[in-house]
Amino acid sequence: MARSFNGTSDHIDIANETSFDFERTNAFSIAAWVYVGTPVQLGSIFAKEGNTGNQTGWRVNIGATGKLGFTLRNAGTAQIQTQDNAALSTATWLHTVFTYSGSGLASGVSMYVNNTAETVNAINDTLGSNTILNNLVARIGTKDNGAEFWLGRLGLVAVYNTALSAGDVADLYSGKAPTLVQAASLVSCWPLDDASDATTAVDLKGANAGTYSGATQIAGPPAYTAAPGVAGNAFRNYTLTCDGGTWTESASLAYQWQREDSAGAGTYSNVSGATSSTYQVTSADIGLRVRCQVTGTSASVSKTATSSAVGPITIGPPFPAVIFTS
Repeated sequence: MARSFNGTSDHIDIANETSFDFERTNAFSIAAWVYVGTPVQLGSIFAKEGNTGNQTGWRVNIGATGKLGFTLRNAGTAQIQTQDNAALSTATWLHTVFTYSGSGLASGVSMYVNNTAETVNAINDTLGSNTILNNLVARIGTKDNGAEFWLGRLGLVAVYNTALSAGDVADLYSGKAPTLVQAASLVSCWPLDDASDATTAVDLKGANAGTYSGATQIAGPPAYTAAPGVAGNAFRNYTLTCDGGTWTESASLAYQWQREDSAGAGTYSNVSGATSSTYQVTSADIGLRVRCQVTGTSASVSKTATSSAVGPITIGPPFPAVIFTS
């Protein structure tokens, strides 16, 4: 599941604000699935930033023109303010990642959309040695004091205390849940798949649950928290079973068994017609490994998880006889 935000009041408060006290010298990253509603409006994805006075803090958002933004601010004239070069598409799910290196400079900011590095423009690069720390509540879908409400949908929001690499971003986009990517540096992860009447947004990391203020439950993009596993004997004529893995969404699952292209090759091709959760090993598999790919689909987004390979397949013992009794 994910959440729909009405652009006027819906948001999530994260009370344990000290977990998100990133200084200008600290590297950190934000990842989130976003769906920009229409008409496009200024809206925060995740923020720990004031809305009055100096507006000290940091936030990731979209501007009124639909472009991603990442701001680290001490005051109006002392800030790093960056913006994507292109506006996001509306009415479709997009995977976004924002990273900051801790350099104190706009050049330390990177943005990704659907695993593609974006061109980042520096609007202001005047933070210098000024602090960005505050004691404000962190929020999903707005910033402090009821400003910049998100219009659209958000799903699987994650915060890391490191600058994710391009490889990490690719892993997240591929369908791995944040708990499987740089897990030691994961501060919090909210799948937003809580029950429709839930008041608490569960943190998969465990320490920073949020509190819903509105935000309607909807289907969201899938991710897997555990890859599929294959059980059974790797013998000809025996049956292997794929458990499908564990997903953050109630995703519909499709199965595809694959066979190694040649012994030890490490590359695999689909076995024609082998599209159920079980697979009866054949003579064609002898000497090769087999594995199962599972594609989870939700909210018109599909992601694929792959099991470890089993084998090499051997002839093994005779296929067990089935004895019928009356």
